Amino acid sequence: EWAVRISVIVALTLMLLAKICTVAIPITYKNAVDILTEDDNLNQLDNGIDDLGTPTNETVTQYGEQNEYYETLVETGKIVFPLYWILAYGVLKFFSKTFADLRDTVFVRVTQHALRSAALETFRHLHQLSLRFHLHRQTGGVLRAIERGTQGISFLLTFVLFNIGPTLLEI
Repeated sequence: EWAVRISVIVALTLMLLAKICTVAIPITYKNAVDILTEDDNLNQLDNGIDDLGTPTNETVTQYGEQNEYYETLVETGKIVFPLYWILAYGVLKFFSKTFADLRDTVFVRVTQHALRSAALETFRHLHQLSLRFHLHRQTGGVLRAIERGTQGISFLLTFVLFNIGPTLLEI
């Protein structure tokens, strides 16, 4: 039983790590976009274009010439590229999925233990029932009910622990 408790603690820790990564993913994406947007704004101000995109004083106003200007920026290396934020985004995305998959792998032991315990208790109870019960009842129907019950236990354990709990944690 200690192995099951440790598995639950490890699964919850992996779930928490996955949620932290999931919450951090949009933040890294935002920072990367902010850097690109700020760099674009600075370049436009250097070129004489205000925040609304309208040219001020002597600015390049023809569309083709603006494209050449941006191509020159790329060629001269004046554009800031948020490499670290993009790498952080990819790493967080990878670890978010990895932690979630590891959580599911670790939690299989807990689910199987719960199913085995419930099925064993039900099976013992069925063996203690009288012969008359077994002769007058449809045993196949009882076995189907037991199977559905064990699947329900598995679903409830997984759903409550990994869907409802994390949702409340995120809120």
